[in-house]
Amino acid sequence: MESQWFDISDHDYAIKTLHIIGDDVKREILISFIDTPRTINEVLRMCRISHTSGYRKVKSLINDGLLVSTGLSIEYGKPVNRYKSIFKNFLIQMVENKIIMKIQLNSIVRDMHDLPQLIDKIETPNKIHR
Repeated sequence: MESQWFDISDHDYAIKTLHIIGDDVKREILISFIDTPRTINEVLRMCRISHTSGYRKVKSLINDGLLVSTGLSIEYGKPVNRYKSIFKNFLIQMVENKIIMKIQLNSIVRDMHDLPQLIDKIETPNKIHR
C-alpha cells in the first residue's frame, strides 16, 4: 500500500487538504511529521512556531485526520502523544481544468484499524476522476 498512489475522490476532502497545504504554517507542521513520529512540542520547537497558534494548527490537523497518534513519549515527566502524518507523499496536478490530488500513505496508516473513513475518501490506484 505504501508505494501505491491513490487519487482523492472526495471533493470536499481534496479542497480541505488543498487549503491546509496552502497554509504555510500547517504545511510546515505536516511536513515535519512525515518521516518521524514526533511530539507536538518537538515540532513547534523545530519549526520555531509559537505554542499558542501552533497547538491550534496541530490540533486542527489531528481533527482533520491528517496526523495520527503513534504512541506515547515522556516529556517533562508526563506522557504525551507522538504523531505522524498519514501522507508519505502527495502530488497535485492540473489536468484539463481539473485539480487532481494523489497521495501515498505512510506505513503507520497501513497498520491502523480505523481506515474506513480514509478509504471512503480515496480511490483505488490510478482510477480516473469524473
